Amino acid sequence: MPKKLEKAEKKDKKLKKDEPSLEKEKEVAEPEKQTPKRVVEPNSILDLIKDNFKKNNSISGENGFGDTFFESDLFNVSQEDQNEYFNLIKNLFANINVQKPKMALQSYIDSYYELFELITEMAVCGCVPAMDYLCFIYKKGVEDFMPVNLTRAHEWGLLATANGSKLSPERMRLFLEPVYQYITENNLVGPIMDKFYTENDDELINYIAYNFANIFNEKFGLTLGAMSKKKLIATESFQVFLKNTSKVINDCLPLLAKYIA
Repeated sequence: MPKKLEKAEKKDKKLKKDEPSLEKEKEVAEPEKQTPKRVVEPNSILDLIKDNFKKNNSISGENGFGDTFFESDLFNVSQEDQNEYFNLIKNLFANINVQKPKMALQSYIDSYYELFELITEMAVCGCVPAMDYLCFIYKKGVEDFMPVNLTRAHEWGLLATANGSKLSPERMRLFLEPVYQYITENNLVGPIMDKFYTENDDELINYIAYNFANIFNEKFGLTLGAMSKKKLIATESFQVFLKNTSKVINDCLPLLAKYIA
């Protein structure tokens, strides 16, 4: 990739999920009472998590730190801010890890699982930093809790990347290498730069990964709904995953070139 590229405005977001509409308030009339009780149902688990996040972080008000934490697409959020959001989730596990030596093994596993399940719920509800974290932790594994699962790491990484993550592409560098190689070997950097100008090589790489992940996920059928049905802890063959995705990657490359070059 070229080291210095002409700077220009970033491209508009390509994917933006519709936020679920708030259900209408329901009037519940209690027996023998003249004034009905009004009940407001929350949109989703993500809404509850978002509310708690704002309550527990004094600087997370509107237009403040964390304001974009729960956006469905983070492509226009800086990598520095994305890393801050990722660390917010990572730090949630720090207390459990610090307390581990003082805990019975099963108590540690139960506490870790409960939090891990919550983060997974955040991810399947559309929280991109949670997807980032799952990509990270499945690739790393957790001693006494969960073995390394590269298949699951790449699935969450591709979903995070398709929603604007600038952290997950680096964790999938070897998987995405054929994409970058195809771009350079077919002299597509120049045409891509005609549509997306930047002086930063990382931004250009992230732009390519972002568009590729969107095309790949659609063709491969990788969705949040599908991920929500999987067991949190499982053993999966990464070699089988690579075999199954190899042809899909090759089919996606011409579409990628047509789309962004």
